[in-house]
Amino acid sequence: MIEKYTILIIFLIILGIVSYKSFTRIKSYDDYNLAGRNTGLFPLVATLGAAELNTATLIGGASVAYLYGTVGIMYTSLIFIPVFLIYALTVSKKYRKLNISTIAEFFDVRFKGKNSEITRSLASFSTLTFTWIAPSTYLAGLSVVGSILLGVKPIWTILFITTISILMSLSGGLVTAIWSDVVAYIMILIGITAMLLAACGGETMDEGDIEACELYANTVEGAENDTITDEEMLSELEEAWNAAESDRLQDLLDDLLIYFEEGEDAGVDLKDTTREIRSVCSLD
Repeated sequence: MIEKYTILIIFLIILGIVSYKSFTRIKSYDDYNLAGRNTGLFPLVATLGAAELNTATLIGGASVAYLYGTVGIMYTSLIFIPVFLIYALTVSKKYRKLNISTIAEFFDVRFKGKNSEITRSLASFSTLTFTWIAPSTYLAGLSVVGSILLGVKPIWTILFITTISILMSLSGGLVTAIWSDVVAYIMILIGITAMLLAACGGETMDEGDIEACELYANTVEGAENDTITDEEMLSELEEAWNAAESDRLQDLLDDLLIYFEEGEDAGVDLKDTTREIRSVCSLD
């Protein structure tokens, strides 16, 4: 748990540095709202990639791809390739020539006259509708991640992330948004690569650990259904401890036994211990 909070603190420090650097670069409204219209290729790729690789796509999109196979991959991932390619080769060039910054401005330029205000209002409303809905899905996903990894209640995770995002936006506008996305994009690439390598090259569980995990799962199920006594539960946990072969699983089961034998005075965090056991046994 300590290492997770350490990584979070380091990430927040990096974001603080990015926010301060962005703040010092702001000299005009265009700098704040449009990053001076001179963002390089890599920051643009990074900010787009980081925006798309969010909790909605990494959690929701991955589950859809797992459930529906090739069709799920097409719907959640591959569809973005032609969409963004068409946008880059057609729409974006015209936007650049018109020197506009919002969809509403485009409609105002395109449909001049008495109806321009109506079309601009409709464009603004449709754009805002997405911006109202999308953050809720991101925050919902992040609250789940915060709850599982850090043991923080979802409401506190949402309030914390919202506060940090507002402060960063106020400090440097789009410049802060772009360069924080660059940091996040690099971390995403490193993290996903590390997870893939670990998944492909990781060691399989020993037979003893598999048996221990099965005993633990049966014990938990029995305790939840009130089908075993406390003595039977301790006996099965001891049996699981004897069956475990890895030091990590043995230590976790040992902590669990100490907790049930000595109570809260044992100094064992029951919630963290059970979470770690479920992680080792892949029970989540």
